[in-house]
Amino acid sequence: MACVVGVVNAAYDENLATKALYYSGAAYCRKDTIYDWTCGEPCSSLPGAGNVFKVENELLDTFGFVTYNAVDDQIVVAFRGTNGADFLNWMTNLVYYRVQYEDILNTQVHSGFYTAYSAVQSQVRSALSNLIALHPTSQILVTGHSLGGALGTFAMLDIKRNLKFSNPIKFYSFGSPRVGNQAFTDYFMSMFPAETYQRVTHYTDVVVQIPPRQMSFNHAGTEVWYYNDAFDGLRKVCTNYIGYVESGWCADSYLFTTGIDAHLNYLGKPISRMCTIKGEREFEPVL
Repeated sequence: MACVVGVVNAAYDENLATKALYYSGAAYCRKDTIYDWTCGEPCSSLPGAGNVFKVENELLDTFGFVTYNAVDDQIVVAFRGTNGADFLNWMTNLVYYRVQYEDILNTQVHSGFYTAYSAVQSQVRSALSNLIALHPTSQILVTGHSLGGALGTFAMLDIKRNLKFSNPIKFYSFGSPRVGNQAFTDYFMSMFPAETYQRVTHYTDVVVQIPPRQMSFNHAGTEVWYYNDAFDGLRKVCTNYIGYVESGWCADSYLFTTGIDAHLNYLGKPISRMCTIKGEREFEPVL
C-alpha cells in the first residue's frame, strides 16, 4: 500500500502548524524587526519569542533565524523562502543539477537547495547549541515556507545526524518543493517517525510539484493537503512510505499549473502580506 488518504491525522496539530506558519512568515519581514521581535502580525502572534540568532549567507541570499519562545518552551529554526526580486534566489531554485547527499549512497539532492543550506549550516548548529545549552529539554520546531521548507529538510537531517540532540523535534513545512530522489526521501523517512514531519500543501500550489517527478525528484513524509481555497479547514492526508514513490492523491492529483496564488496563502493567511508597517516586509515571497 503506497498511501493512506483521510480527513484526519492524529499527528497533525493545526495550532502548532499555525504557529509554524507565523514563524515562516516572520522570516520574510524586515530583518531589524525580526531581531527585536516587532515584525507585525507574525511576531505579535507569537508572544514569548526572543533571543534571535541570525542565519544568513548574503552571497546566496539565504536567510533564516533561530529563536527561543519562553511561553511554549520551544526552540525554533525558521527559514525564508525566495525573494521574487532577487536573481540569486531564483537561481537557487532553478538549478536542478543533483548531487549526492553527504555519505549516503544512491541519494541525489537538488544542488541549489543543498548549497544554500550548506552555506548557513555552521550558523544553525552554533545557534542551536547555544540555545539548547540554556534550555536542554525544550522541543525543537523546524519550519519554512517554499524554499524555506527545502532548507528545513536539510536542517532536520543535520540536527539528527551531526548534532545528535535528544530533544523532541517537529517539522512543519509549507509549500515546499521536492528536495531529492527516492533514495534520499527513503533515507529521510528512515531517520524520523512519521509523526515528526508534517508537509502542509494548499490546493493547486505549483511549487510542491517542482522539481518534477519526471526528473526523479520525490517528496518525503506525511502530506496534509488543504484541498480548496475556502480556508474552511477541510484537508486530506497522504502518508508516504519507504520504498514507494510519493502519493499522487493529494496536491499531486492536480495537473501541473502555473498559478501562484495558492502558494502565497496558507491556513487562510496571506504570507505575502503578513508583515505590517514597523514589520514592513523586506521580501516578496515567490518560491
